[in-house]
Amino acid sequence: MQIDAEEIRRALKAFFVKGDVFEIRVLDAITRSSNGYTSQPHIESGYFDFDHIEDVPAALEHIKFAKGVYVTANPVDNSLLARAANRLRNAKRAPATSDKDSCTRCHHKQFKRIHEPTTY
Repeated sequence: MQIDAEEIRRALKAFFVKGDVFEIRVLDAITRSSNGYTSQPHIESGYFDFDHIEDVPAALEHIKFAKGVYVTANPVDNSLLARAANRLRNAKRAPATSDKDSCTRCHHKQFKRIHEPTTY
């Protein structure tokens, strides 16, 4: 899987602030191992704090293929770092982030409109 490390860091720093914790989840990941690649797609998951955003691209390097990679839109409870602190791991049957784990604070950012709406 090809990643743009600078773009990942830039995007995460735009969404989160010092003190925030967020989850990264990788769907149907095929990962590198010492014997080649895993034969079964699986979910990779991990929690990162703002101070470790620089580590996210390196954490994604072992992934050969994925159907999707996403990050929580809002910060999550800091206690979730205990599940996988600043690293990705095979989620297997590990608990997932739920609505109750999300902080209620939302970031209000202004994004540049790329396309004008089409009218008919």
